[in-house]
Amino acid sequence: MKKCCIVIVTYNAGEWIDVCLKPFLDLPKDMSVVVVDNASSDETVSVIKKKYKFVKLFNTGENLGFGRANNIGMKWAYDNGFEHVFLLNQDAEIDVKSLRELCDYQDKYPQYYCLSPMQITPMSKDNVSEKIKNFHIKDVDFCAAALWMLSRKCISVVGVFNPSFIHIHEDGNYAQRIFFHGGKIGIVPNVKGYHYCAESAAKRSHFVTMKKTWRFIVYDLSNPYIINDKKCVVKWYVRLIQRFLLSVLSFNFKKSVIYYQLIKKLNKEKKDIYKNKIISRDIGAFL
Repeated sequence: MKKCCIVIVTYNAGEWIDVCLKPFLDLPKDMSVVVVDNASSDETVSVIKKKYKFVKLFNTGENLGFGRANNIGMKWAYDNGFEHVFLLNQDAEIDVKSLRELCDYQDKYPQYYCLSPMQITPMSKDNVSEKIKNFHIKDVDFCAAALWMLSRKCISVVGVFNPSFIHIHEDGNYAQRIFFHGGKIGIVPNVKGYHYCAESAAKRSHFVTMKKTWRFIVYDLSNPYIINDKKCVVKWYVRLIQRFLLSVLSFNFKKSVIYYQLIKKLNKEKKDIYKNKIISRDIGAFL
């Protein structure tokens, strides 16, 4: 059985692709790299084909978002018998030695369905690692999916990402599902990875408010621990209607349109969200 498959989702990653892929130029035979490209319009795909021929490349032809695109790579790795699947952001970096260490930790402590290295970011302070340096593995409720090592057992039990999520909060939902199925999440302090946290090029607009609010709605409605679905959806209807009425009374046309559209969207998509939540509780969901 092969050891580790690195799965990277790209979207206009031309600025970062060398940083991300160069550490894998001398990849061991028991490791592979899969890149799932979300219809990049820059040179991302051409650079990969020219400089990184060892990469297994999937071109989606459309922007599926983070979770759905990762699902393609995760399923490929699982079907091809890899023991570990490492999810790596396009704006992140880790070396092969560190990957091997994470695999060894997960083999030794299989209760950790998800392990992360110490994620070093531009905002990291020198004393961040000092807080947990004495821990062999530090149990956490959540860490960002920029550098995630998932065991084969994790994928076979938890499954892959819930397709209700397009971008953002899919990792939070996956963390909930790990705990729901009895797994643990941990950070390995003596293993380092780097997440450069590239800023989105998207311009701010009133649609940002709509997207952000919708992400919270989907995250809340998809929580596998919530049993009373009706109470949860009524809560969001009440909130959205209140905000809609307040925006109308304050003559804020843009916000009133946003909340009206969100009410319509919730009404249209709630059944599919709940359907996926039910599936997400199953063993090997969405595989």
